[in-house]
Amino acid sequence: MAGIQDFWEYRDDFFGNGSAISTSAVYGSNWVVADVSSAGAPTYVIGVDGGAASGAPGVAVLTMAADSEAESIILSHGGIEQFDVTDGLIYECRLKMGQAAVGAVTDFSFGLGAGQNATWNSTTVMAAFRVVGADSTTNVVVETDDGTTDKDDIATGQTLTNAYKLFKIDMTDLTNVKFFMTNGNGRLVRVAAGTTFDMSAYTSCVQPIFQLQKASGTDASSVSIDYVRVTGRRKT
Repeated sequence: MAGIQDFWEYRDDFFGNGSAISTSAVYGSNWVVADVSSAGAPTYVIGVDGGAASGAPGVAVLTMAADSEAESIILSHGGIEQFDVTDGLIYECRLKMGQAAVGAVTDFSFGLGAGQNATWNSTTVMAAFRVVGADSTTNVVVETDDGTTDKDDIATGQTLTNAYKLFKIDMTDLTNVKFFMTNGNGRLVRVAAGTTFDMSAYTSCVQPIFQLQKASGTDASSVSIDYVRVTGRRKT
């Protein structure tokens, strides 16, 4: 009979003391930040109290600097890609933007990926949610890329603002990856169901990635990540 012994679970609630996340060494459960900036000073802290009303006692907060420049903040496991996509992965996270909308030159992308790159679309493999400011400052799109088949920026009909929402990626069938997120009524619903997201050409490992970036300008958008969870089947 199937039980807990048949599955593994990775989870981080981002508890901490509010200190900066390292850019050179992993924190706790492997987190590290890649900070691509010049004159600016983006911030990335962990364990910030989300406040009683938020229901998020520990969060990771990524914030771009108001300096006029291109910036990229990438929170990931630093290239340690340890989640095997053939384990039937299910990814889940809860997060919000720090403002009602991102800037028009700002993108926020998050999910599972391999071969991370400061230029998001150059990331080799991914299953992700995105807000692309140049197209819409609140609308959420989804995409997959397995190195062979690329389904890019597919509309979900949902938005991400400064209210927490739940996001889920079901990779139990790599020929038909499914995306879910909280809708305007607080219900978890499947999105972009009219598109088949086939990632079956990729059979190796991925890591969680949260990537906030701007092409130029003084936008100081931020994101608060409450938790991330990944589960899969144990190999016998």
